[in-house]
Amino acid sequence: SATRGHGVSFYTSADMMRARRTPTSTVARKASRHIKQCRIKPRMTLICRSGTFGGIMGRATFASSETDGWAVTEDMVRCLVKSEEYTAEYVYAILSCLAIGYPLITAFRYGKDVPHIDPEELKAIPLPVLTPAVRSDMTKKVQDAYAAVDIANQLEERAVASLLTKLHWQQEGVPEIA
Repeated sequence: SATRGHGVSFYTSADMMRARRTPTSTVARKASRHIKQCRIKPRMTLICRSGTFGGIMGRATFASSETDGWAVTEDMVRCLVKSEEYTAEYVYAILSCLAIGYPLITAFRYGKDVPHIDPEELKAIPLPVLTPAVRSDMTKKVQDAYAAVDIANQLEERAVASLLTKLHWQQEGVPEIA
């Protein structure tokens, strides 16, 4: 996982739901051994378990290879697919669908002021059984989409680094005074 200044990058739910995932928080390096349980793995579906209904609560995102080892808030429920019948990408495609997954996920919310979702309840969500060809197509589309996102993010990082170098600015964007 990336380090910034004197700490380890830490991603909030909002950070993970953005197209360009950049951390807004940092955990002190001294405390970084305590965030092992916050690390994510590729092919996890991450579901925001708290927030306002209609906001990011209940929304799903996918952990690509670029996110391997990132430290992510415990407010993102980690879903690992252990089924032989369904791929992680297929499960993500269903759960991230606003017409299918979002209503299924948010049906399990509780709490009035700040709704929450119980991770254990998510295990009971029924998945539609589609034909193997449709499931395979959905899996490929998710894989292609997140591969493209990873490439786009890498290209953007290189472009920003190049621009900052040419402007003689530090990585944080603060001009160096010579």
